[in-house]
Amino acid sequence: MEAMCRIHHVNVARLVGYCSDGSRRALVYEFLPNCSLQKVISSADTKDVFLGWEKLQDIALGIAKEIEYLHKGCEKRILHFDIKPHNVLLDSNFTQKNLILG
Repeated sequence: MEAMCRIHHVNVARLVGYCSDGSRRALVYEFLPNCSLQKVISSADTKDVFLGWEKLQDIALGIAKEIEYLHKGCEKRILHFDIKPHNVLLDSNFTQKNLILG
């Protein structure tokens, strides 16, 4: 948990807090209003909404920069094995931020 609290990168969702009660645990992240990339690209409500190739490329580059930071830039190097559209959240400008789940 301590390592997660030390991660500061523009493409990583900010961990606001956490709670642990016995075997139950909860992580609280910053609010990102446009849900996950998965919902935007696969929801029936958004079939007519296409982000555009440039925005999709920006999202892919953001993911790559975040992975590079986690592998090389962090004080404690982290391997993120769970990068998928469900864990890529989008802010109000559709800029991606990845969840780091502990």
